[in-house]
Amino acid sequence: MKNKKVWLVTGASKGLGLSLVNHLLQQGHAVAATSRKKQSLIEAVGEESENFLPLQMDVVTESNVLEGKEQVLRHF
Repeated sequence: MKNKKVWLVTGASKGLGLSLVNHLLQQGHAVAATSRKKQSLIEAVGEESENFLPLQMDVVTESNVLEGKEQVLRHF
């Protein structure tokens, strides 16, 4: 089985994070992106797809980060 590489970008709904997510997706990479508000990601980047997983995440809450990790593993 071949491992698929996935980018995980936090703070991805604006600024440098958003620019990075858009660039990676344009290059065909798989991207999981986090923001405090999932809807902000969807509005900025688009709906969930084969290569894009928007996640609502508070990176200071361990249980929230662990759940996000599980979502990434299931999706990709």
